[in-house]
Amino acid sequence: MERKNKHMKRTLFFGVIISMTVLLTACGNAQDKAQGKWTNDKEGVVVKIDGDDLTANVGGLVVEGEIVDVDDDELTVKVNTDDDKYKIQVKDDNLYIDGVKLKKDE
Repeated sequence: MERKNKHMKRTLFFGVIISMTVLLTACGNAQDKAQGKWTNDKEGVVVKIDGDDLTANVGGLVVEGEIVDVDDDELTVKVNTDDDKYKIQVKDDNLYIDGVKLKKDE
């Protein structure tokens, strides 16, 4: 009986660990969700986010920047062309920059 109880506790423990791992992976912050390549063919926009670095190609003009702040589903990015900061939102598996919707390029 004691051996069966010990086995049940171990199984329950591993079940909780696996559940927590899945939950924490699914609940990444905006920066985690934004990683990768994003495109909007209609607007001619390609954005690549790798760690804190961002590269955007807008109609042939390449702009680089870095993520300076992360807040829930929003990133603040400072680009190298000026001192302004831009907000990027990550919602419903899409990336929004100044109202332009980009889809993840799988």
